[in-house]
Amino acid sequence: GLEAGGGEGTFRTAEVTAGLLWDSRDNEPAPVRGMFHELAVRGAVGATGSSFSYWGSTANLRFYHPLGHERLVAALRLMADVLGGDVPFFLLSGFGGVEWRDGWGGVGGLFTARGLLKNRLQGEVKTVGNGELRWRFLDVRPWEQRLEFTLVAFLDAGQVWTDLRFRDKGLFRYAGGGGLRVAWDNAFIVRADYGVSPRDGTSAFYLDFNHMF
Repeated sequence: GLEAGGGEGTFRTAEVTAGLLWDSRDNEPAPVRGMFHELAVRGAVGATGSSFSYWGSTANLRFYHPLGHERLVAALRLMADVLGGDVPFFLLSGFGGVEWRDGWGGVGGLFTARGLLKNRLQGEVKTVGNGELRWRFLDVRPWEQRLEFTLVAFLDAGQVWTDLRFRDKGLFRYAGGGGLRVAWDNAFIVRADYGVSPRDGTSAFYLDFNHMF
């Protein structure tokens, strides 16, 4: 659940969530081939302890495929999230699903669209597409440890509609850039990315752990 405070008091959400997962990745931290798919639904009513009655559904589809060699991998993530009912404004930016965390934000930022401002796009209907080309160009073994260096080129895009009636045309934005991954024993990964949004004129540098997807 979430709590939001304001001038007139505190509001609480408490959701019930269910979902289906399919995971065929050959290596979870840095997959070369396989898929990860998730379908999830969530809902909140007074009986769950929520101040709002609403529902939501999320689709998260990921694909990984080597391009001629395991050192070169194409990765794709497609996400869609739909909300309906009495949706509190502070939930309009987020996604659902078992892997999504409170505070990660909506369309824009480190976890969805690098180069766009965090929470740049918000609404009841959200879509995100992320494409990455990952080239593992160097492997070294200092002190009997394995280090792998991977260059990444990416393109992120998202489109959001205000509500389920699709009365607006939907706000679309995209961003692109590149980055570096340093993996220790193919498990612990440090991620550095730089993204640019040509239309918004914004850019950002990101430093985090693990691939974005």
